[in-house]
Amino acid sequence: SVIGCSEHKRASRGMADKAVTLVKEEKGVLPITPDRYKKILLYPIETTEKAQGLTAANSAGDRIKELMEKEGFEVDVYVPYTEMEGNIPPYTSIVGKYDLILYIANLVTKSNQTVVRIEWKQPFGSNTPVYVNTVPTVFVSVANPYHLVDVPRVKTFINAYSASDESIAAVLDKLMGRSAFTGVSPVDPFCGKWDARL
Repeated sequence: SVIGCSEHKRASRGMADKAVTLVKEEKGVLPITPDRYKKILLYPIETTEKAQGLTAANSAGDRIKELMEKEGFEVDVYVPYTEMEGNIPPYTSIVGKYDLILYIANLVTKSNQTVVRIEWKQPFGSNTPVYVNTVPTVFVSVANPYHLVDVPRVKTFINAYSASDESIAAVLDKLMGRSAFTGVSPVDPFCGKWDARL
């Protein structure tokens, strides 16, 4: 009767709305709407475990995909290719096919894993953000405010600090321009790196 009551849910939505932080933005990319960016390629980067070692019921990638499809976006989830050099998919399998690329990273630290860096998929780091200069790319981290150090060339970067349903919904509201970004970073998301600000 108390935990998860309507008052708590309302407070959680309010906190999520105030927390989401626009770290840096490529001019003209936001807001995203189905009219501007119908075809989205989603790159989820996440573990299947929660901080306590419990398996997550559904991923942040699954949840953002579901919400975006309800808004009218067509969302494909990136599937790493299995071919080796010489047989990798062509450039045109991404460029010209997708209007926007969205990364969502949900990599939490744990008591025995206090540093979490992005580990790119094999072969050859196939899910690295190599299209940032040809396809508008947005990177959202929902669990760790330091991931920009791993993707410094991404030009639009957002920290949400939590993978809760309320935070995922707040991220989408802000991406779509329905809510302003008001979050202030409690840490240096650039990790002291000058090139991460470019």
